[in-house]
Parts: sequence; structure tokens; C-alpha cells
Amino acid sequence: MKIGISTATYFEKLPTEETFPYIKAAGADVAEVFMNTFSEYTPEFGRILKKNADEAGVSVYSVHASNLNYEPNLNNPTRRARDDSEVFYREVLSNGKLLNAKSYTYHGGTRLKRREYVFDFSKLGARIEELCSIAEEYGISLSYETVHWAYFSYPGFFTSLKEFSKSVRCTLDIKQVMQAGLNYRDFIPAMEGRLNNVHLTDYDENGKILRPGKGVVDYYDLFSRLNDIGYDGPLMIELYSANYDKFDEIKECVEYLNDILQKVR
Repeated sequence: MKIGISTATYFEKLPTEETFPYIKAAGADVAEVFMNTFSEYTPEFGRILKKNADEAGVSVYSVHASNLNYEPNLNNPTRRARDDSEVFYREVLSNGKLLNAKSYTYHGGTRLKRREYVFDFSKLGARIEELCSIAEEYGISLSYETVHWAYFSYPGFFTSLKEFSKSVRCTLDIKQVMQAGLNYRDFIPAMEGRLNNVHLTDYDENGKILRPGKGVVDYYDLFSRLNDIGYDGPLMIELYSANYDKFDEIKECVEYLNDILQKVR
């Protein structure tokens, strides 16, 4: 396991392409690149990302797109909507391939309407497997992320989905599972053998998002549980801009988490 940083941590404070020297200065050399809008999906922007990441000495493990730009339509019942959304999906994957990324962080369909969501997992799993196959064309795995307002908001969702998708991987976001009213401990057993990314923050008893080390998350317990299931991938710090004032505070997070990680090893 290795501590990394998502470029989303610098959203509103730095343009995506300028984050890499700051990630390196914070003590991390692996990143997730969050492409925020359509102009960041273009090959021209991808080349800028590649140049800047290489110059800073930061490797890109995963890519992430702004979910509502196109991802929900990847599961649209109409072929035309799916085809249109796949254009953007492939653009992000193409930039991911250029960056040597191994994983695509996927939110998928949303649960924004006030109704009960009942899934046909054989149908959904078949579509996710199609999306995995597209990602594999670029040397990338599709990694379904835990998101409290999207489909993967409870452990049983992934338990059922993986029965119908042999290729799908998953990303554990500990703040999102807290916002779903659950705990990371509830999800880890269902993720064993499929987990390939983890997003880290901290939070207090009332659910306020904080920097790692400033809240109630027991990172020794989290890292130990991940170690117990054989997880050896990145642990990406993913903060909101309101969670810190100075860039040095991100460096403090890296140092704090690395200290705990050394104890687990």
C-alpha cells in the first residue's frame, strides 16, 4: 500500500494540470487525475497532463471524470444515449492510457429520485462487463466506487454485481460510506479480491469532513483490514478545498498516514 493524492484535492485552488508539483512536494509520487470537464477529456489536455506529471515525477494510477457529465447515460436504456456517452468515456480512457493509468474510477448510475431502486443485476452486470471490456482496450480496469447518492451505496450491491461481471473492480471511499450511514468495515469483505483503489479523508462524529488525523477514523484499523484481505494498491487522499487552508496541511496528512502505514507493515 502506498499513500497518493487525488488532483481533486486541489479543485478550486489549482488547475488540474498544475497540481503535480504540489502532489510531489506533499510527499506523494502517485496520483489519481480527476478530469473536471469536457475540455479536460481532450487528447490535447491529456498531453499536457502527461508532460506535467512526468516533469514532477508523479505517476498516475487512476483517472476519474465528473460523473454527471456522461456516466449515468452509460446505463441509459436507449442505444443512442449510450453511444453518445461512450464517446466521452473513451476520451477519458484514452487520456488514462496516455498517462499509464491502471484504473478508471466509476460512479455510474445515480439514486437522485425519491423512489426505491431495485436492480436487475444480470442486466446491469452485463452492461458493466461491456464497459469493462471497453476499458480493457486501453489497458485499464473499471473500478466501481462507493458513492452514497449512486448505485453502489451498500455492500450488497457489489456482492450481487460481481456475480454477473467477472472483470469489475471497486474503489472504497470512506467518506462516502459514512455519508451513506455505514462504515468501511461493512464494505471490505464484499470487496476482497476486487478492490483496487481507496479514497481517504477523515470526519467527526457529526459527519463533517476533515483532514486525515483530525477526526474519528481509525486508520490503523482501516489499513490493517485492507492488509488482511491482501490489498496492496494506492491509498488516495481526496479532500475538498474547504478542508484545508495551506498546501503544507496536505503534506502533514501524507506524513501522518505514512507513519500509520509503517506500523501496519
